[in-house]
Amino acid sequence: MALTPLTRVQQATVHTLVEARRLDVVPADLARATSFLRQADERLDQLPLLTS
Repeated sequence: MALTPLTRVQQATVHTLVEARRLDVVPADLARATSFLRQADERLDQLPLLTS
């Protein structure tokens, strides 16, 4: 699963949310992000197995 950069509009929206203190800037955790994306990819691969 590839990372897709945010669009300019998305970046501006995130910036606005940070400025409004609705979001906090935190350091990136590459290990957790990699784990999350791997698990998400595994779940998406299982979708065709659903029958109902």
